[in-house]
Amino acid sequence: FMNAVYCVGNHHQIFEDFKTNQSMDLINRGTGMLYPIPTGHLGDKHNFDFADNREFLDGIRKNRSLNCGVEFHCDGRVKDMSARYCHTLGAALFNGDYNEVHVVHNSNYMELKNGTIDVLAGVRVERKLDFQGIHFSTPYYYGNETAVDEVSFYSLATRDDDALFSSFVNVVVLATLYAEEGHIHKEESKEMPLMSIFGGEFRWALRDAIRYSGNYNEIYAKHFGDTKEKRGRNALNKNGGPQLLSFPVSIDEHQ
Repeated sequence: FMNAVYCVGNHHQIFEDFKTNQSMDLINRGTGMLYPIPTGHLGDKHNFDFADNREFLDGIRKNRSLNCGVEFHCDGRVKDMSARYCHTLGAALFNGDYNEVHVVHNSNYMELKNGTIDVLAGVRVERKLDFQGIHFSTPYYYGNETAVDEVSFYSLATRDDDALFSSFVNVVVLATLYAEEGHIHKEESKEMPLMSIFGGEFRWALRDAIRYSGNYNEIYAKHFGDTKEKRGRNALNKNGGPQLLSFPVSIDEHQ
């Protein structure tokens, strides 16, 4: 790391060389960071062949069982919000039947890695942990630390050898942001796009997810109160504001 910074400078110095005006490429200082990444036309026909990656996703749906752990380090309100994302994922997987999800509280990474649970919610990405073999969804909650500190953020974690399932999980998280951006509330879930990319059996998945949970603002208000104007990083990044944070990496402090 020291050699890299020595050779090319820090982000600001590199950024200055290109003289770009893209504000999303700036370091975030506490403004909204929830960004519904454009997904394209999910309902269009696709020619992707997922035959080699469908076993895990199809197995969960066939068995109608999802073990969703919630990290034991979570703050109480973040923990409850994370459990709601477990049920939102279940609604997307099982045609709206969110009760098919078994929420396992006080879970950890080892249970995800050894297959005891299928997905881990409430994951706080921290520098001291080893994340090898783990895939993280788009974050659904950011801490309010200053930019000079290590900003915390929480995601759904899956094993990275289950690429299709990991993508499905990420799309469900993004759906809650997409719904808020489009002013689609729980009662208007049928306005969510149909989806064909994961197969016809998941065509209504995003509608089922929002029908259960509502959009991100509805989820946030349920657990943190209706403080839409005071959400800090947990507001939508609507105007292309700063989107960069220093992503924590696993470092051997004894080296």
